[in-house]
Amino acid sequence: RLQRCNKLGLELLGSTLASMGRMPEAEAAYLRVLDARPEQDSVYRMLSRMRKFSGDDDLLERIERRLEKLLAEERESTREDPARTDSLIELLFAAAKLCDDAAAYERAFSLYAQANARVAVQRRFAAARHAATVEEHVRVFDAGFLADRHGYGSSSDVPVLIVGMPRSGTTLMEQMLAAHPKVLGAGELPDLHVIAEITQRRAGAGCAYPQSVRKLDRETAAALGTRYVERLMREAGF
Repeated sequence: RLQRCNKLGLELLGSTLASMGRMPEAEAAYLRVLDARPEQDSVYRMLSRMRKFSGDDDLLERIERRLEKLLAEERESTREDPARTDSLIELLFAAAKLCDDAAAYERAFSLYAQANARVAVQRRFAAARHAATVEEHVRVFDAGFLADRHGYGSSSDVPVLIVGMPRSGTTLMEQMLAAHPKVLGAGELPDLHVIAEITQRRAGAGCAYPQSVRKLDRETAAALGTRYVERLMREAGF
């Protein structure tokens, strides 16, 4: 049990170091995880993002061995295994990234296509539902809503929130800022999801997020904001 905790700790350490821009140390932590637990497939993908790999790097060979094993298990199995599917997706994306780095572009495209095909089956993205969700957020968080709640939350200037579309450079920006000794890169924290759930519970049955935020009072908003800032301070060691 302690060994498993140590492996999890190394994985979290790798993620933390990466968010701080300390890539060589993050890579070393991830490699230690894989040396102890080669079946920790999510780590292969994390590791593939650390740097540009060369064609003679043995990481691709390790990933391909894992892929062969899992694909053989999938062919022989009579039932679906969601955990195995997740692992295959992670490995396929990792292998694709390494092939792309090594200029093996046709192989990279093939692997990316296989990974995305599995993601499409697993997640079944519904464009109309997503559009409706976005439109509802736009209606709720309009200029009048924000003006009426001016001064809500915490007045602390500690948090710096980096927002943007996927693959727009937000992670790179965080890593650049986190390279400064007085800046902590906290990563993608779950706090806003937790706050959304709290507003739903307080609003009562039948009032889901984001509509539930309309019922958030000044006192509760201040408490939630203070809790968020205190969490950041603890993460930073203060």
